[in-house]
Amino acid sequence: MPKIVEADLNSVGGRIRLARESAGWTQEKLAAESGFSQGHLSEIELGRVEPLLATVGQLADALSVSPGWLAFGEGAPSVDSKSRSRPAPHLSPPGPEAA
Repeated sequence: MPKIVEADLNSVGGRIRLARESAGWTQEKLAAESGFSQGHLSEIELGRVEPLLATVGQLADALSVSPGWLAFGEGAPSVDSKSRSRPAPHLSPPGPEAA
């Protein structure tokens, strides 16, 4: 599976992909959990489609991450675990790759 490059974290699609992969989910699993098609999620992650804020909110809820972080890269990625039925995934940008 390809690694997320740091530049991807500057886009909502990159943050969605990071959160999804950190949760160990495929696009198909996120589609099932969020109600969006796998194709639509792929287009968002690739930056071909800019999602509506409501879409980002639904994805944040499915992934148990902060909507503000997912939409704008602001604040911490995880949300208060007391307010979620599933534990939030541990999110961290990838480290430098070994040469």
